[in-house]
Amino acid sequence: SGRLLPTDRYQFSSQDGTKDRSIECIRLPSMAWQWEGDWQLELALDGQPLDHDGWTYAVDFPAQFGTVKQWKSCVRRRKWIRYRK
Repeated sequence: SGRLLPTDRYQFSSQDGTKDRSIECIRLPSMAWQWEGDWQLELALDGQPLDHDGWTYAVDFPAQFGTVKQWKSCVRRRKWIRYRK
């Protein structure tokens, strides 16, 4: 699976990290919808801007994530978004 620890996430996962959610497998809810554009990084966390790569940092995945990398930051994540209409 490529995960070293039980708390490690898939490369693309559900919000809680328990499900593998590969970008290629995300489908629209019905044929009535269409994508507005390509996947892009969300560059803000709770209204605070992130760096150009969109990373947030924490001690471990279940922990609270923040915008600044610290000496105790052992994991990072970022959120990919794609809009539909």
